[in-house]
Amino acid sequence: MKNILFITDIGSPWGGSEELWSKSAIELVKKGYNVSAVTNYFGKPYHFKTNNVIDNGVQVYFRKNKLRDNIRKVAQKLNKKIVSDNIKTNTESILNKLKPDLVVFSQSSCFSAYKDMLFCYENGYKYCSVSQLNLEFNWPNDNTFLEIRRAFVNAEKTFFVSQGNLDLFQTQIAHSLVNAEVISNPYNFDKVPDLSWPNMDKIRFAYVARLAFNHKGTDILFKAFAQEQWKDRNFELNIYGGGDIELAKETAKYLGVHNINFKGHVNSIEDIWKDNHALVLSSRYEGMPLSIIEAMFSKRVVITTDVAGHAEFIEDEVNGYLADAASYKLYANTLEKAWEGRNNWENMGKNAFTMVIAKSTSDPVKVFSDKLQDVLQ
Repeated sequence: MKNILFITDIGSPWGGSEELWSKSAIELVKKGYNVSAVTNYFGKPYHFKTNNVIDNGVQVYFRKNKLRDNIRKVAQKLNKKIVSDNIKTNTESILNKLKPDLVVFSQSSCFSAYKDMLFCYENGYKYCSVSQLNLEFNWPNDNTFLEIRRAFVNAEKTFFVSQGNLDLFQTQIAHSLVNAEVISNPYNFDKVPDLSWPNMDKIRFAYVARLAFNHKGTDILFKAFAQEQWKDRNFELNIYGGGDIELAKETAKYLGVHNINFKGHVNSIEDIWKDNHALVLSSRYEGMPLSIIEAMFSKRVVITTDVAGHAEFIEDEVNGYLADAASYKLYANTLEKAWEGRNNWENMGKNAFTMVIAKSTSDPVKVFSDKLQDVLQ
């Protein structure tokens, strides 16, 4: 049976971006493929979902030798070609060892794996890429855009998790990709939640994401809730997720955010949405967050920023609320509009459910693994 190698560049032990490749890898093992994966090493014990991948028959290699890779990068910057060509990266060494029939790059941003993609192209390996997010302030330059373009043009398939990410990327490389497709990430539930609308004696907002200020715009959210009018309102802001928790607590205190509760990471979406009314997410950049999809499946209102794929699911004041951009003033105004319309939230939540049902893939893992099998034919 053919060999498939997944390569991920995640910067933490686990995240939502790992769900698609890992579940697809397990699915392909069940179908008889030899499946391996390369991921970064964060020490032991491994994350329980990493252990699950291993337990289900995927051979996992941990990328440990960052010193060697960094020396090679420095040599390349100094144009020391002989040195850099003879210092193989950890990924290249594994590729040469396994000689896979297909390589699948799961990259945290659109530009993070292009050099390894070019290595595959130049050495005759079939490869695909999955780009989990894109950034409007992360652009290639004269020295890189043609290489990035070449890496993507020569892939068997390039997958993006939102049309917004794909459109932005094609502008960034000044080229339309004929091999590009938009796919969905899998959801963190086995069946659609069946939740009643919570009592509105107190309005409960939920932030469901890592506390990552650059990415999730946590500062934007806190500044909006720190406005004077929120001090007398009957609400709670519940924070679900890890990340920079201590910084978040200090920032909330510094800005004077009231009624904020840090709940930590919660695995069950039912436990989150049985009590909360609205998701608040003020991201500066995204792919297509699972937290938005899961809130809509739970018939809850989403109050977020118009970045990445958000507008592909959310219609302002119909099934949620969209701030025009990730800025404090725009988000604060959108939050205010949402508060004034809170008596319509239950109906808007039903609209959100109708939209997400219509637009979502029923089995994203099967769809993606089938597409990879098609590439191998």
